[in-house]
Amino acid sequence: MKKLIRFVCLILVCALFFAVPAQATETAEPRASAFFSSYSTDLYKTSSSSFQIWFDVVSNVATMDVLGASEIVVYRSADQQSWTKMRTYTMGNYPEMVDQNTTFHGGYVTYNYATTGYYYRAYITFYAKNSTGIGERYVYTEILRM
Repeated sequence: MKKLIRFVCLILVCALFFAVPAQATETAEPRASAFFSSYSTDLYKTSSSSFQIWFDVVSNVATMDVLGASEIVVYRSADQQSWTKMRTYTMGNYPEMVDQNTTFHGGYVTYNYATTGYYYRAYITFYAKNSTGIGERYVYTEILRM
């Protein structure tokens, strides 16, 4: 009889243990952006006095009305500490910086006024526009020594 009572107690303890409900919580990670899936930049030296500023951007949604880079600002430095604005490219003056009705856009602009011995970098404003609004992301490129 003792064995039967022990066995029934063991079954009850197991039943209580397995009856505890498991509660799962959803941990939704926020998206980096409602507009951008990814974006990147690169600088390519093309001669002793010029370089290209490349960019590409991918949207998070099916199609964007406008997608690309709205502004690229070129900076120069002698010591990599203090930077001077040298030139600004905008989508109004360089329409190839953006594309319409697309999910991906890539392109570049060429800076032809570089001086040997100086450091250069660019500040790019990625731009996306659709019926829900406008999104922007701001990125510095790597530093290029001429």
